[in-house]
Amino acid sequence: MTSHIQKGLELLHKAWSEISGDDIVEVDPSFAELVDNVFSGTETGYKKAIIIQAAGKAADPSLDAQSMQKGDGTENSWDAREFAKQTFVPWNQSVNEPFTHSADPYVSNPYRVPRFDVSQRSQRQKKGEFDFALSVLEHLNTTDSDDKAYTNLVQILLGLKRWIADKDVNYPLPNRASLSKITEATAEFLNVKSGGTRLQAVVAALFQTLANAGFQIVDIASAHVNSADSSAKKAGDVSFQSAAANFAAEVKDRPLNEAEVIASINKARIANISDLMFIVRARRPFEKESELAMFEDICTTQFSSGLNIYLEKFEDFSRVCLSLVGEDGRRTFLEEVGNSLSSQKADISHKWAWSKIVKAL
Repeated sequence: MTSHIQKGLELLHKAWSEISGDDIVEVDPSFAELVDNVFSGTETGYKKAIIIQAAGKAADPSLDAQSMQKGDGTENSWDAREFAKQTFVPWNQSVNEPFTHSADPYVSNPYRVPRFDVSQRSQRQKKGEFDFALSVLEHLNTTDSDDKAYTNLVQILLGLKRWIADKDVNYPLPNRASLSKITEATAEFLNVKSGGTRLQAVVAALFQTLANAGFQIVDIASAHVNSADSSAKKAGDVSFQSAAANFAAEVKDRPLNEAEVIASINKARIANISDLMFIVRARRPFEKESELAMFEDICTTQFSSGLNIYLEKFEDFSRVCLSLVGEDGRRTFLEEVGNSLSSQKADISHKWAWSKIVKAL
């Protein structure tokens, strides 16, 4: 039979995986407001507490979500402190430590109480933050349903994800950066599907690295991968200016098709772009072999109209860029990928993944 602690750890991992996937998880607006009040506060212990108590409640919905100690006098009490040490601690470490590591999250006095309830309020310095945390725990106690208790845990982890979305991530740069190692690191990062987010960040970082190395490139901009180019007022996924031209780059981690090429050309012409580059990371550049001849014809026609069009394999393009900038430039590139992920408001999971890869170099 699965123990309460084992099930709690499994549910924490399951809920975090659920909100970190590509599927959209529906948000409960009223509960989200209660949760966000806790995460926007300064007391880290309350943030941990609502996760721990929600996980305990999800593992056994019959338990009192406000109980902190076994044998507190109520029928549904449980040892939340030991539960926290064996569930929250390993889970926190496995998900890149959104909270500073602590072997005992409930070691301090505010959490070494029989029950987290209004009787504790007078002893708390930040009473408003205490009230917010208490409101969340009281909400958890409004159900004894397995499904609802798990949903509450998911909603709290969504709140955590919102809270850490804009947090800085450290990218520990290596002392040296060979071309082969950086190429391998980049390939590892891009091998995970991200809807184009990671590839766009890498390409923007390559252009920024060229600019930092002295190439005449300015005003590099990379729109959020999910925003429409037109609404973001961008001619492509990445845009910039050089001394002689206005550039736009369309970045694809799959083969192009004719409709995409034509749409990109129309955007480029509207934005007065002089040079349009397609950077493709795929086994073949187009979905259909016949489209390559179409592309060449379009390039000839558009050149006569004043638009230069280029098609580059990502692997070739990145190798040339990272060769031109030298070893110092390659170290800069590692940092610029992180900056690009932040500027396009990429999910924190992508930042953590890049940090882990850079750290291993």
